[in-house]
Amino acid sequence: MRDIKYGDILVASIGNILEIARGKSFSPNPLDPLQYGLFNLRKGEILQRHIHKVRERLTPHKTLEFLYIVSGELEVTFYTLEKLEFDKYILEEGGFVMLYDGGHGFRVLQDNTVFIEVKNGQYKSVELDKERF
Repeated sequence: MRDIKYGDILVASIGNILEIARGKSFSPNPLDPLQYGLFNLRKGEILQRHIHKVRERLTPHKTLEFLYIVSGELEVTFYTLEKLEFDKYILEEGGFVMLYDGGHGFRVLQDNTVFIEVKNGQYKSVELDKERF
């Protein structure tokens, strides 16, 4: 996994599920309202059954997004809060990106590129949720 930073600002974390180490690990900042876990477990391991408790959570917060590439290729370009491009990466099958801060844009590089996006919704509209540039 690799962190994408602009100065001291963590903009994103990227990686590939096929390259994660054995065991369980979670996204680096426990204070973010959207956390992801990476699991590489052996046959027979058990994740203890559980129920999630209702408790106070971090809200309101800007939208955080997590994308997982099921198949194909997706180029992600990263921008500063001043809308200046500063980095880009190609995510392939098994690749993922957690978007924390700054701006971002995507370009599909292969036909039939399939990905899953998870965010701390609900998405309402471009006017309320996004500033396009």
